[in-house]
Amino acid sequence: MANTKIEWATKVWNPVTGCTPISSGCANCYAKRMANRLKGRHGYDAADPFKVTIHPEEKFLEPLKWRKPSNVFVCSMGDLFHKDVPTLEIDKVFAIAAISPKHNFMFLTKRPDRMAAYFDTPAKKLAERWEDVIYSMGISAGDDEIDTVASFLHNRCALGWPLKNIWLGVSVEDQKAADDRIHYLNEISAAVKFVICEPLLSEINFEKSLGESLKWHAGGLKNCISWVISGGETGPQARPCHPDWVRSLRDQCKNDGIPFFFKSWGVWVPSLQIVPSLADKSYIGPIEKSTSKDFFTTTCCVLQKTNKKISGDFIDSKQYHEFPKI
Repeated sequence: MANTKIEWATKVWNPVTGCTPISSGCANCYAKRMANRLKGRHGYDAADPFKVTIHPEEKFLEPLKWRKPSNVFVCSMGDLFHKDVPTLEIDKVFAIAAISPKHNFMFLTKRPDRMAAYFDTPAKKLAERWEDVIYSMGISAGDDEIDTVASFLHNRCALGWPLKNIWLGVSVEDQKAADDRIHYLNEISAAVKFVICEPLLSEINFEKSLGESLKWHAGGLKNCISWVISGGETGPQARPCHPDWVRSLRDQCKNDGIPFFFKSWGVWVPSLQIVPSLADKSYIGPIEKSTSKDFFTTTCCVLQKTNKKISGDFIDSKQYHEFPKI
């Protein structure tokens, strides 16, 4: 179950699952839908499958068995920084990532305040805590010498902080979420700091969301954000995404040299990509879009309801599948 069809990852790793709604982007949560389908199986509670759950230790150890280097989406079925996840369990997840340098581990949260507080701890102290959980989990280098693994971890954190294979990201869906969350990335040291704008429910201006904190970095926006991923919403109650919102993200990234990855339009496809067989399902209605930094208006946009496979991932006849280079 570790392999995934998520376009920007090759594997998912879910030692912790479950979450609770925190903003409008949670309304049609795909992870909750999937958890409901899995209820009573694979560790998902039969009565409340999306409650925050710490899975058995073998789930934590999964990445140690993967031989092929992978891009790993961590906790795709929950939020590792949810208040109900004990810090000890977070330490275990990061310790495993730290001793698995051949994989890139992508941590995504809607609770960046806790993520920033976690990484406010000096790297040396974090490494010591991670060493402790390595001992407690009985992880060895294959020859029963646990000290080998602990020493490797200690040296790696001491000499190579931030670790190149630990990527930290925030999930936002509109300008309010962006304003509330993205600025926390400036408080964290990470090899890659990424933002996922999905489901994209309004235009997002990164400079506005970073505000005064942007001035901390003379190098501009690309020194605050390393990578941007975006996409429309999927599922039976999916909300439409205005193509100008996506173009705005693309253009902001292009102007500041930030890699941009567009997943898909989701359920609603823009009129420029209209599929004739779906003409009876077209949507012509209001979508809020920004006409300037400070004012909003209502416009009409023609979209058609289809599915993710048909809607595709082309923006103005071009695909954007860019990754950060580290």
